[in-house]
Amino acid sequence: MASQTNIEQRCVIKYFVKVNEKCNKVYKNLRNVYGDEAMSRTRVYESYNQFKNGREDVFDDERSGRPKTGREETNIIIVQELITEDKSLSLRDIEDITGINYQTVRRILELDLGLSWCC
Repeated sequence: MASQTNIEQRCVIKYFVKVNEKCNKVYKNLRNVYGDEAMSRTRVYESYNQFKNGREDVFDDERSGRPKTGREETNIIIVQELITEDKSLSLRDIEDITGINYQTVRRILELDLGLSWCC
């Protein structure tokens, strides 16, 4: 389930798409307004492109089954951006934010990013 802040930010992204604002400027505006609570660059770009391609709903799509938990490139990038933005995040925080399983987050940090991470 998306947080209220993420839904609010998606509304902002949707507005900027409708007024033909460039994606990098949308991201900068979100960072200025929401600071550390702003969506990652990857999430902003994903949402921007979805709205540009006709998406109207700002809420998460229903998902069936387990969330993606693999060490795929997209997940590695997402985890890397999260820890770049906030090095104080715990493994549980990253799991909660991304929906990526705790052990997979640990493996991404250690094996793919070459980091050791506590807690």
